[in-house]
Amino acid sequence: MQEGVTAWLAGLFAPRNMDRTVAALVASQGEPAGTLGSRDAVKKRLADAEAKLRRLRAAIEAGVDPVALVESINAAQAQREVAQAELEGIPAPNAIEAAEIYARIDSLGDVGAVVADGEPQEVMDLYAALDLQIQFDHHAHTADVIIKPVRRVNSECVRGGT
Repeated sequence: MQEGVTAWLAGLFAPRNMDRTVAALVASQGEPAGTLGSRDAVKKRLADAEAKLRRLRAAIEAGVDPVALVESINAAQAQREVAQAELEGIPAPNAIEAAEIYARIDSLGDVGAVVADGEPQEVMDLYAALDLQIQFDHHAHTADVIIKPVRRVNSECVRGGT
């Protein structure tokens, strides 16, 4: 009978729980502080500047004197250029997509079988691939168990192949 961490891992990676596990891993990544909000704000400013330029072009096509709109066009173009430059300067999100997490988990092999019947080295390799961390509070007699399988998975070691 499996107990503790091994039972938790076997259940976490059991086929019936895979969708829930992947969803939790995707959600746990988050974004670096300020990156997502900044990116969204810059994208909105870029879209606003482009919309303003479209409206100004439509006004010219409708017969408004282009000379009267030169200042507005220049301002909107400057706003668009600034927003584009900012957007290029913000690092792209580095979150791993669900499909890649499924692939990485698949590369671990049958986690349940490894924790239940694997050789000690196989279990150690699995724990390393999962970046398993256990923090025990001896006063409360509790443990926090953390895994980070979305970092780097070495399926070669986990499966014991070449």
